[in-house]
Amino acid sequence: MKIFKCMLLLLWAVQINVFSQATPDRMFETGEDYFTGGNGKTQDYEMAVKWYLKAAAKNNANAMIRLAECYEEGYGVEKDERKGVEYEKKAAALGNPKAQCWLGNSYATAYGGVEQDYAEAVMWYRKSAEQGYAQGQYCLGNMYYYGKGVNKDYGEALKWYGKAAEQGDDKAQAMLGQMYLVGEGVGMSYAQALKWSQKAAEQGNADAQYLLGVIFESGNGVTSFLEDAIKWYAKAAEQGHQEAIKRLEKLKNESDEDYLFDSLGESPLDFGIENMDIMGVDSNDDGTGVRDDIPVKK
Repeated sequence: MKIFKCMLLLLWAVQINVFSQATPDRMFETGEDYFTGGNGKTQDYEMAVKWYLKAAAKNNANAMIRLAECYEEGYGVEKDERKGVEYEKKAAALGNPKAQCWLGNSYATAYGGVEQDYAEAVMWYRKSAEQGYAQGQYCLGNMYYYGKGVNKDYGEALKWYGKAAEQGDDKAQAMLGQMYLVGEGVGMSYAQALKWSQKAAEQGNADAQYLLGVIFESGNGVTSFLEDAIKWYAKAAEQGHQEAIKRLEKLKNESDEDYLFDSLGESPLDFGIENMDIMGVDSNDDGTGVRDDIPVKK
């Protein structure tokens, strides 16, 4: 019995020693191991939160933004969006670009108990974007594109979308494709529209897939290939893109080449909306445009 008690005391002492000697970064990494189930650890959100709290207490911004996620999603703790935003604020104040972007999202969407404030959102997006964080750049581009918290400025939107797109952000790439196709803030360029739409479409972006369908159907900058147009409309339609669904149905009704549609099957969705604008707006749009995620939360 004495040996057992001694072993427990020794184990307790070792744990205390580990906690006291671990650096904030190592504490965060241990939390990550528990969060993801990596490095031989069994996934355990509650244990992850314990390590994140230890790291956050030593001003580790990465741990703070993970805690924000845990509280906002309910990983290992009771869901508490307000507490999540508090951790966003702490990490953002330490200069973490991801946290700055998330905090911008919270102000833009009145999330977690904060009052909606587009100007405040723009400030945090800019801090994030200027550090090269792609999602911050995309969100700042959105604010300029739609005129939220700043004057509408397609040129500035194009600049920030471009920076995010160069880093592979599919939403920014899709926006660039649209802007080049219709000449928003830049001269029309079918080649650039095709380039950026294709990059986003190949990442699975439904808006870009729809736009590629438009480009191939109309023959703008490419040889008009109905088969390619149908292929990209179908990919977007599979993700529920309403304009793509309507365009497919319209083409199917008008085309004499039924074989082009043999692989599509029957869509379970309603095709009742008629007279689509070729660059139309998604039927779920709230008035802000085809891509109405201003901003993307998380």
